[in-house]
Amino acid sequence: MSQMSLRKLDLNLLTVFEAVYEERSQQKASERLYMSQPAISNAISRLRHLVDDRLFFGSRTIQATPKADDLYTQVHQALNLIRAEFFAKEAFDPKLTRRTFTIAIAYGSGYLLGGAIFKRLQAEAPNARMVISHVDPLSEIPRLLREQKIDVAITKSNLVDPMLEIEYCLDFKIAVAVRQGHPRITQDPSVEELLREKYLWVHDSTHESEVSEFQEFIRKAEEATQLEVPSVPMVPVLLSQTDLVALMPWSFIQRMKDCYPIEAYELPFKQLTNHSILTWHRSFSQDPALSWFRHLCSEVAEGFRNGSIKI
Repeated sequence: MSQMSLRKLDLNLLTVFEAVYEERSQQKASERLYMSQPAISNAISRLRHLVDDRLFFGSRTIQATPKADDLYTQVHQALNLIRAEFFAKEAFDPKLTRRTFTIAIAYGSGYLLGGAIFKRLQAEAPNARMVISHVDPLSEIPRLLREQKIDVAITKSNLVDPMLEIEYCLDFKIAVAVRQGHPRITQDPSVEELLREKYLWVHDSTHESEVSEFQEFIRKAEEATQLEVPSVPMVPVLLSQTDLVALMPWSFIQRMKDCYPIEAYELPFKQLTNHSILTWHRSFSQDPALSWFRHLCSEVAEGFRNGSIKI
């Protein structure tokens, strides 16, 4: 690009190019930048003329040309330098902030992590506010992170999106939950005993394992579901009133036993855990307030892992 054409370059074109390249969709780029789709299309057309390359092709899923790949590396680095410079000048003091931090915690992890994160937030940022959000379906999380409607998310599985950053959070041991005095399950059950039962299932829940026998059992248990609920906190009260069986985090059952007449038993499989992952949008990785909040969440999770914070 010549010195003359550089003077004529609208730097907003670069942010549009970056967004389209990362989102692989003009519609998603328009949502991310709060611009209309015609404005996005016009910006890309102008940039194509400037660099003498089509940059993108395809309709439903946009593909980048080799020129666009090379250009993205340079543009992204340059924009990150600019963002870092501006963010660096935004002083952030947790003790003074009145910011609201919004965290989406999926599949009942809020009972464990939510309180501990809020306790740390109160201690370090006494004027801040925290919102724990429930997101259904989980596929909405990337969009909500991109639009800053949530700041971070703690989910059970990795969300496939190139713009998301992830960090391991916690593992939860999975167990069998039934009411006290269940007519059939009164000790650690066998697979055969479990397959004769009917189940209470949490909507959109997944139980991942490399043990093929467990995956086959999960498929059959889900087929034997008689009652489905939208969230984990509903399970203890409903279990206590029925003869249904649920698969739940062991720590959750143990906590709920103080409030509801339910019992926890071991599953007849080895090393069965659910993984939770801390997720955020990479566009805001340099935001000082969000970096601080992510670090706080990570430290709380580490506290559970090393035992300094008790379940």
